[in-house]
Amino acid sequence: MSKKTLHNALKQLSSVGCVDYNNPEHYTISHDFAEMIWMRLFELGLEKEASLLSEKMISQGCEGINIENAELILNFWKDHLEELGICSIKITKELH
Repeated sequence: MSKKTLHNALKQLSSVGCVDYNNPEHYTISHDFAEMIWMRLFELGLEKEASLLSEKMISQGCEGINIENAELILNFWKDHLEELGICSIKITKELH
């Protein structure tokens, strides 16, 4: 990539948010796709973003996720369970 091309790309990126796009307010995606996005967000350490997505999924009727890893399942439901007062979960990396 030439310096000029890179400069133009960076210039365009710096103006992001200044354009008034006519985007839809909401998107509809499949459960499997939402689950895949949630798992990837969590794996990348983006726990706040993963939590926002699981909250949306649960509020829209999610009854379960098709993941065999118990730790991931617990993290998916963690905030919801705490909000309902069912339990309080503190995730640590220590082995007990």
